[in-house]
Amino acid sequence: MSLSDSQVKVEKAGPKRRNVSVGDSLFLVIEPITPDGKGGGKSFEGRMRFPPGRKGKQVPVRIGVYGKGVGKWSLRQARDEWDRIRSWSRETGRNPRELKKEEQQAKVQQSSGPTFEQACESYLSTSTAKERTKKDYRNVLWNQVIPKFGADTPVEHLSWDHKGTGGKKGREQVMDYFRSMEVRAPAGLDDLLASVRSGDEDKPKKRGRKKKEAPAMDFKSVLWASADKLRAQMDASKYKHLVLSNTFPTPSRS
Repeated sequence: MSLSDSQVKVEKAGPKRRNVSVGDSLFLVIEPITPDGKGGGKSFEGRMRFPPGRKGKQVPVRIGVYGKGVGKWSLRQARDEWDRIRSWSRETGRNPRELKKEEQQAKVQQSSGPTFEQACESYLSTSTAKERTKKDYRNVLWNQVIPKFGADTPVEHLSWDHKGTGGKKGREQVMDYFRSMEVRAPAGLDDLLASVRSGDEDKPKKRGRKKKEAPAMDFKSVLWASADKLRAQMDASKYKHLVLSNTFPTPSRS
């Protein structure tokens, strides 16, 4: 039997715990009143068999406390939430309790770790680059990169193994962004890229008819080899500024 919100509101607590069905495998759980007059709280709990079928076990999924205000659920909200959880479980073939667990873990990570914007601020505040260079980095980060990934996104969500709500891992999100960027090469890099492709960057130039270039390598291989050759004997702490300026190109100035 399906209950209305007014019926849920008037349900009274007693000396024993009660489970009242409100329809579609969703229950109103009413806690007992203790001898000292405490207790009697109401909350919603969904129940479904997992795995589906007669062999599956009845799995309880707590929705939340009944009522109005922050952290509380009305009957309508509880029904919508239970529909969402059941649909997710059917589509993914996973235990319905795992969705709430994953979402709770994400909230903990978000509250305990730095955001992407905070990480960018921290990097710039400790960078030894020239002020003009840091200004360029800031323009690129705040105008291009942060709007893409979100200022409030926890850095943890961009880690290689973190799986986002869309199913993509942090690695895939970052690499998708790099592929969509138009990389503006610094002066002289075009020649270096060409030499890396042909493998003759250290060979002396010969006069006469030009040699036919070898087939081009894939973009990642070319970029990696180019960056490695550009570094040469340069200290890593200095080289990172060159890498960042290539990875996050600044808009051309008029």
